[in-house]
Amino acid sequence: MLYAPARSIFAFGPNDIWVAVGTAQHWDGVRWTEHAGILGVGDANKIWGTSSSDLYFVGNNGFIAHYDGTSWRRIESGTRQYLQDVWGIVNQQSGERTVLCAASHPLGYGEKKILSINQSNNVDTLPWPSQRVVMSVWISKPSTFYTCGGGVFRRSIDQQWKEIAGANVIPTLTEKVRGTTDNDFFVAGDFGVVAHFNGVSFKLYPEASAARVYKSLDFKGNQMVAVGYTSSRGIVVRGMRN
Repeated sequence: MLYAPARSIFAFGPNDIWVAVGTAQHWDGVRWTEHAGILGVGDANKIWGTSSSDLYFVGNNGFIAHYDGTSWRRIESGTRQYLQDVWGIVNQQSGERTVLCAASHPLGYGEKKILSINQSNNVDTLPWPSQRVVMSVWISKPSTFYTCGGGVFRRSIDQQWKEIAGANVIPTLTEKVRGTTDNDFFVAGDFGVVAHFNGVSFKLYPEASAARVYKSLDFKGNQMVAVGYTSSRGIVVRGMRN
């Protein structure tokens, strides 16, 4: 299937892969199945979930939908803004799930919000005092949230958003933040920027600057992969930690 360009991919295993191509499509190891049974699914851009029976798709026009393994539910977001990213975490002690969405236009038009989806799939808005563009969200632990876009910010126990010291070495808009711990995460974005935070400072990787824009990245173990494009082709960069 996959008739349109893929906007996001989320895999639970080699035979359990979800792709956002405007619609939602699933690979089960044998065939692709298109899930088009929910109004507005054509706006789907980004994916996060704990399993194929607990899955969120978000995207344009404030689109949020949840899939429980059997049926889709459209979730009212309270905005018509672009939802640029979604990420979540499950508290291992309480079992409570936290899911965040980044709402912004990349050029800064309109409202800039961080949405929170609760256990009942109701949506609230977290205070976002900076009013900077927010392109991505990541959660290191249930009490600590990160954003990137027009700066890199952290919100922890005191529930105040603070720009991370040293982020001014990143000269441009960042499109994605992902990591493993508070002192081990990457951001990537425009003009081929890839940077790592070690808990004290950011390190830029000029050798990764082959792309005009990096749209996404993932980081697990000792491997980071960023994907983007130049004017004529796609780019994949892989970094390995020694």
